[in-house]
Amino acid sequence: MGMGQHACGTAEHCATMWPTYDFNTNQAWCCDLWCYVNRTTCTDAKAEEYGITVAKSWTEKEIWYSYDVCPDSYSKPTKFEYTPAKNYEQYNMSQCPYVVTAPGCECTGNNDALGAEEKAKHGTNYGKWCAAWEDGMCNSSATKGPMHTCEGSIAQNCSTHWPTTDFNVSQNWCCDAWCYVSPTTCTPEVQKMYGIEVAQSWTMTDVWYSYGACSDKYSGVASQKERSVANFSQYAVDMCPWNKDPKTGDAGALRPLLAVTIFAATLAVSAQW
Repeated sequence: MGMGQHACGTAEHCATMWPTYDFNTNQAWCCDLWCYVNRTTCTDAKAEEYGITVAKSWTEKEIWYSYDVCPDSYSKPTKFEYTPAKNYEQYNMSQCPYVVTAPGCECTGNNDALGAEEKAKHGTNYGKWCAAWEDGMCNSSATKGPMHTCEGSIAQNCSTHWPTTDFNVSQNWCCDAWCYVSPTTCTPEVQKMYGIEVAQSWTMTDVWYSYGACSDKYSGVASQKERSVANFSQYAVDMCPWNKDPKTGDAGALRPLLAVTIFAATLAVSAQW
């Protein structure tokens, strides 16, 4: 087995190894190289000299580990500059399945630019965090994704949010999670690196949104493909009530019209946003 490779016990993935962690938040450390170190030789003085962090194992036994002694794109010594002969990481930051969104493309938590009238219609929390805001699966006490509130006057589901949309054809973007982001930090360079898109709100005010910023099975960081662990959608793709069966015209799982958003449903969505 080569450097950077590893065997797996019964818990093969970070999420199964550490089930109490919230994997709808960034857990990039899951893709960061580390190893156990000898605390007798890797002293506090040596760690300070090279700018590395050493920590005791969660077992509370005399086992110590460090991420910084295994340089990669996630961590490295801060006081010792050198270029390793080879980078042994298996995922770079843009591919790590435990990176929820591209750095700089986090939800802003602010939708004030919508204005009071639009917020009264779509909801005071609309777009503040990652959620499929049109899916109709409402929770009045929600404060984070994948759950969301529906307190606006037209916020009951996708068809009430967007009554001019043709729901006789599939509109599975209704089930895709999204949020408002800052184009200042979620720059075109970052978007290209992580394979996501950012668009301006239908209000044409200074408020910008992204589906790719909120990982789920509809959209997310493109370079992660199907590996992403985070999931901010409340409906599986084949269960989305706005995803019409092309043969029968039936909505996903024959559920009542509630709702959920695929960012790749580009022009139809962009025109109304």
